[in-house]
Amino acid sequence: MGTRELLAQFDDDHATLYLAVAPKAAAAILELNAIVAVDGEKMSWLSAGLLATGYRTRWGEAPGRERTLACRFHRNALDTLLAKAVSARFDEAVFESR
Repeated sequence: MGTRELLAQFDDDHATLYLAVAPKAAAAILELNAIVAVDGEKMSWLSAGLLATGYRTRWGEAPGRERTLACRFHRNALDTLLAKAVSARFDEAVFESR
């Protein structure tokens, strides 16, 4: 697979991404200071742009996406997550089948 770029707010040690979740999940994430799934709710995507997150969640009106959290990741942790990430779109150059 070719090189991909992530455009995000970052410094030498951290990057900030945005996560849109339901209110109950947001409360658990803030309480635990960790991204967790709550009561079987599906996890959301992380987005590098606050405006893109707002647009995709209909500015907090989309069901299950009423809260947007700014998540600050250590760069090495984010690199590890990205190495394990999979595309949300089918790419026949990468995958044999859907």
